[in-house]
Amino acid sequence: MLFGSSQPVVAKASVVIHKPVNDVYHFISDQFFDNYPRWSPEVVELKPLSPLPVKLGTLAHQVRVDHGHK
Repeated sequence: MLFGSSQPVVAKASVVIHKPVNDVYHFISDQFFDNYPRWSPEVVELKPLSPLPVKLGTLAHQVRVDHGHK
């Protein structure tokens, strides 16, 4: 394993969602702070720092535990 490599970590994923666009948008955007930890279980704390609803420029405080490190 190379530490300090100048190469970025790159990942790609895709999924097909059989739901109306409005339902998906509501789940991802309008309910972001409730649902994000559901699809990213390493997130142990997520709080908005900006007024809701979520929009361009919204800020948040996130605490993650990855491989035992907070």
